[in-house]
Amino acid sequence: MYFRLLGPMTASHPHGRLQLGRRQERCVLGLLLLEAPRAVTTERLMNLLWNEEPPAGARATMHTYVARLRALLKPHGVRMVTRDGSYAMDVDPGAIDAHRFSVAAVRAQNLRDPRERADGLAAALRLWHGPLLAHEADDLLRSRIGARLEEQRLTASELYAEAELACGRHRHLLAALAELAAQHPTRERLTGLFMLALYRDERQADALAAYQRTRRMLSSELGLEPGSDLTLLYKQIITKDPALAAQTPPRSAVTRTANPLHGGEPGAARSGNAGYPSAAGTSRRNSRW
Repeated sequence: MYFRLLGPMTASHPHGRLQLGRRQERCVLGLLLLEAPRAVTTERLMNLLWNEEPPAGARATMHTYVARLRALLKPHGVRMVTRDGSYAMDVDPGAIDAHRFSVAAVRAQNLRDPRERADGLAAALRLWHGPLLAHEADDLLRSRIGARLEEQRLTASELYAEAELACGRHRHLLAALAELAAQHPTRERLTGLFMLALYRDERQADALAAYQRTRRMLSSELGLEPGSDLTLLYKQIITKDPALAAQTPPRSAVTRTANPLHGGEPGAARSGNAGYPSAAGTSRRNSRW
């Protein structure tokens, strides 16, 4: 069985999809799958499900949810294990898209060739079909359980854009980078990639304006000035430094049929901008592009 958590939750088997029941039961299953194969205590599950305020009878309700999920999954060879007041999913992490994404992203970012790196990161990013547990978790819960995955997604997005720029492919990145930069205005690496893509598209003024927007946001939100890397890029764009010129990509590598930065299938469930978790808590980046 294959479980999708990066978007609306689904469970697929060779003969179709399994109907997973009520929202809170699906949420419990999603929480356990995110931690698989590690165990999660009943107390943590209750606190996550009811935002630190479990009602009277929450423990009995949790046992009911688990019993229903066990009965649903057992015929398909998926076991929920009880361990000293905790629950764990006895399932191969490779059968869960969130785990597949993490492994694929790490593997791809270590590839030396930028074309191979871009292709590997694109494949990892296409596993996202919307926010984590899009129809099961609310924004508060998602921020508690999904911060690590969201940071991995943003890092993979930046590395993908960086690899595509290294291959001379910038035009198809512009719309998605604009959206991501607007969501994460203090993330300097992302702003730098957007500026470089704009500059290579012969939009110098727009690239400089993007810098100024980030500078204002850093000053107002964090009391900081842009880091040395972003400032250097700004100066290079002003002087039209030849070092910023795009490489000419091979003819076979010029066109992308789909942009993985847009977050998966057309029409996939979306929440806020770009179909991903919100920008809350993301870090200020100061890396070269």
